[in-house]
Amino acid sequence: MKRHITPITLGLYFLFFILVFVIQLISVYVFNLDVSVQTNLIKLSTYTNLFFYGSLFLLFISLFFFFWKREFFRFFQSFKYQIKVSIIGIFGLIVVGLSTSQIMMWLGVTDQAANQALLEQSLGGSVFDKVLLVVFVVLLAPVVEEFIFRKVGFDIVSHFNSPSLTILLTSLAFGGIHVFTGDYIYIIVYGGLGLGLGLVYYYSKNLYTAIIVHMAWNLIGTLIMFLA
Repeated sequence: MKRHITPITLGLYFLFFILVFVIQLISVYVFNLDVSVQTNLIKLSTYTNLFFYGSLFLLFISLFFFFWKREFFRFFQSFKYQIKVSIIGIFGLIVVGLSTSQIMMWLGVTDQAANQALLEQSLGGSVFDKVLLVVFVVLLAPVVEEFIFRKVGFDIVSHFNSPSLTILLTSLAFGGIHVFTGDYIYIIVYGGLGLGLGLVYYYSKNLYTAIIVHMAWNLIGTLIMFLA
């Protein structure tokens, strides 16, 4: 099964990426959805993100159940070490986040990343929309993204490159999917986060640890958005 994980995962990822794009086009042009209205944009973004990440989450868990089971046992075989790496990783991401924010200030970039702005706009939706936001950001996205960029990404790139270059390239790919809307300068921020998560995965050698750190980081960011 291991040799089939990479092509199946990439195939599903791009298939659902195209499906989301088609769903958005249908919503806008066929059903005359006015995305200039903030509530419509929030709902379209919320539901398509939930479809994308929710579908991939269920597929990745079910198709590669034995991989997840094996990783789970490996996590608890070195539980103390994995927790140690998790704690260091969470604090490391906080340092990375603060450092990249300072770099953006030095560069004179004051606007929010489009990805972050859209998430914050979702706070203006209904209670149901807010619950979906938390599920998407804290649960679904970390599992799907870590599986794609750490597990599959490392498997692909490490065949041709050193560990350091593998971490760098997968970090740039991770940053790239968060800035495809055009605010490319923010690859500094998201690429930095990808670098931190890549280091966590490299030193832990366990996907659950990277997912835990990713979830913790997103949870902190979500709490800040709610309390701001």
